[in-house]
Amino acid sequence: MFVNPIKHIKYNFTFDFFLKRQINPFYEGFTNLTNNKKTFNKDIKTSNVIGNVLHEVKNIPTYFNLNKTFLDKEYKVIEYNRIDNFIINLQGFSDVNEYLLDNLTPKNKKKLETRKNRLETCFKVTYRSYFGDISEKKYKFLFHELKQLIERRFKQRGENFYAEDKWNYFVEETYKLILDKKASFYVIYDDKKPIHIGLMYHFQNIVQSFITSYDIDYSKFGIGHIAIFKKIEWCFANNFNILDLMWGGTIANKKLWCNDIRKYEHQFIYKKNQILKAFYANLLIQLYKIKDWMGKNTTSVKKIKRSFVHDYLYKTEKMEINYKVERLLKLPINNNITKIKFKSDQYAFLRKPVYDFQYLNFESSSNLDVFKDNINDDIYFVKGTKSQIKVLINRN
Repeated sequence: MFVNPIKHIKYNFTFDFFLKRQINPFYEGFTNLTNNKKTFNKDIKTSNVIGNVLHEVKNIPTYFNLNKTFLDKEYKVIEYNRIDNFIINLQGFSDVNEYLLDNLTPKNKKKLETRKNRLETCFKVTYRSYFGDISEKKYKFLFHELKQLIERRFKQRGENFYAEDKWNYFVEETYKLILDKKASFYVIYDDKKPIHIGLMYHFQNIVQSFITSYDIDYSKFGIGHIAIFKKIEWCFANNFNILDLMWGGTIANKKLWCNDIRKYEHQFIYKKNQILKAFYANLLIQLYKIKDWMGKNTTSVKKIKRSFVHDYLYKTEKMEINYKVERLLKLPINNNITKIKFKSDQYAFLRKPVYDFQYLNFESSSNLDVFKDNINDDIYFVKGTKSQIKVLINRN
C-alpha cells in the first residue's frame, strides 16, 4: 500500500472565513478590495503552525488581498488560479433595474418580467428575508425545508450534494450568525410553503449566496432567476454591493447574471528549500488541470456518473412520476369524477402538471379545480377559468 510521505493539510478559505469567521492562521489579515477595509487576524501563528508541512488553501476570493508578508522570509507560496467565482458587482449602479438594463439582454429581461408576473398571478407569493431576527422554530423549519429541496433537486440532476457532510455544522452554527446579521435566509413563499430558500452569509459590503434551492414543481416559472433578481433588490435596500454566487451550480444561469467572473486563488505554502514538497505541489496543480479539463470536455463521463447515481444510489427510492397531458374541450360528466385537494401530500405527484398548466394558462390557484377519475386511478383532470386538461400518470 502506498503511503504519502508528504504531510498535507487542506483548508477552504471561503468556508473557514464566512462560516467560522476564521482566517487561516499563517495570514496576517486581508484587505477587502471592494471597499479598501483591512481585517486583521487575531489568531495568527507562524512557524509552529506551518512547520514541515505542505498547506493547501483553496477558494480564496480575489476581492480579498491576503497579507502574507512574513511568509516571504522562510516560506514558499505557490499561487494557482483554478475554479470560477461568479460575482454580481453592484458598485456604480443605483438600483436593480439599472443593473438589469446594463447586464441583461432585452430578451432575457422581458423573460424575467414575464415569469415573475406569472408566478405572482398564479400563486399567493410573498418574499421574506430573515436577517437579524428569526425564531428558533422558524429557523429549524427553514433548514429542514431547505434540505428537502436540495435532496430532491440533486436527485433530479443525478448528483450528490457537495456539502452534505457539513450540514449539521451549518444548522448548529448559523442561528447566532443570523441574529448577529452575519447570515440570513431569503425565502420565496407560495402562501405558507417555501418554494425557494437561500442561505446567505455576510461580511461588510458582501453577501455570499452560500446554498440555494427551489421546489422543482415550480421549475416552469424560473424560480432561480426570480430569486437572484429579488436578492439583488434586497442588496440595494440593505447597502450591500457585492453578491457572490460562488462556484458550481448551473453555470449558464450564473453567467447570465454576473458581471464579474474571476478564478479563485489556490495557494500552496511550505518551507523554502523543500524540493519534495515543491514537486508534490506542482504535481497537484497538474492533476487539478487535468481534472478540470475532463470536467469541461468529457460530457460522456458526466452522463455515466449521473446514470450511476440514478440507477444505483437512488434505486430504492421513489423517483419523479412521469405524466402525459391532453387538452379537453370539456370535462367528463360529474358522476365519473370526484373533486380532490391536490395540494395534500397524497397528491404530491400532481403538483408539477398542475403548476405547468397554471403557467401556460395564467391561472390563479384560487380559480383551479382538480378531479380524479372514479374508475382509473391514473387519470386526473385540471379545470381553470378558460380551459381544462386530462393528466395521465405513468407509475412505471
